[in-house]
Amino acid sequence: MTLKIGTKKIPGEKLVLCILLTLMSCKKRHYSDQLNSQPKVSAELDFCTEQSEQSPLWSAEKVQLELQKLIDTGNFKKSGLSAYAETYKAMTAERDAERCKPGGALAPHSPQSGRVNSVLADLMSKGLVLSQTKCIQTFQDSSVRVPNIGSQLCEINYRAVNERWTALELSMASTAVYLTSVMGIAISTLPHIDALWLDTPHDSLEKRISALKVSFKPTFDSFNVFLSDNLHTVAQVLLKEKRIECSIFELAARAVGLSKAPKQLFKEIRDKTFQLGLELSRTWPKGLHPLTAGEPYWNVEKVFERFATEPPVLRALYDHGNQTVDLLKNPLLKIFKGKDTTQYVTEQGFACDLQK
Repeated sequence: MTLKIGTKKIPGEKLVLCILLTLMSCKKRHYSDQLNSQPKVSAELDFCTEQSEQSPLWSAEKVQLELQKLIDTGNFKKSGLSAYAETYKAMTAERDAERCKPGGALAPHSPQSGRVNSVLADLMSKGLVLSQTKCIQTFQDSSVRVPNIGSQLCEINYRAVNERWTALELSMASTAVYLTSVMGIAISTLPHIDALWLDTPHDSLEKRISALKVSFKPTFDSFNVFLSDNLHTVAQVLLKEKRIECSIFELAARAVGLSKAPKQLFKEIRDKTFQLGLELSRTWPKGLHPLTAGEPYWNVEKVFERFATEPPVLRALYDHGNQTVDLLKNPLLKIFKGKDTTQYVTEQGFACDLQK
């Protein structure tokens, strides 16, 4: 077989080769076109750049607005259950300013790390707001379903009400759960978010998990120091809301009876969360995590279907949350039960002046 083009005749085998080369060229150009379109997706996942209305991320302003709406929901504030949301709002404001500052302590170690960090923060902030909003509704309607990303936070609210916890206990316990099960479920989602990996060679679940371990972990770890250094921010909020008498979080960091510095404590908690979160991501085939369900982005409003048998690693993550609650909350009860906190703080040499 020959094909005549113009005045030239092309033998059959050369024609086949020509067609193959043409198809490969088209495929290559198509892939190139795809790469050229990816910066738009990348920009949509960069929290620190000006975002379009189509961006899946909440802006810094939106985060603060949604948290305030949560705090002002019904009797949430009056009941004292809003104590953690109030401290979280202040901490995210400090965090977001620092992570978008060029050369800041929380500046990402690479553009991709910045995108991963933005998505992780977005999942957790939305998870907190949505879960707490649904949880508040369960006090009036037990049929309301709370998304699994924050179901343990809802349990903490119920325990706080039933066991008459103080705002200090609630804040410490909520912090423990937020840094464990909420964060772990959010981390487990990252390898399944296809839009997050479009401009990378990481096309499989295992490649993405490996990339998170190697490339993202340094950015993730920088928040340990931030949390330790900003305990006073949390204390300021609880003082302003008249929920504590003194620099309670700085006291709490030592009251747990550990000789390690707070940043080491945060490191150990978050390291285990990171490990369990990545293990949990393997529970589902690539792209089929309950918070993605085959979509390019994520949706924290989705509720996990009931597991016939709960994955052991998910149970381990909830257990990690409960153990961290015990670590951060219970020792405080021994110290503060029946004691005047101001006198105790003075005896231990703690300063109540939080303005410095």
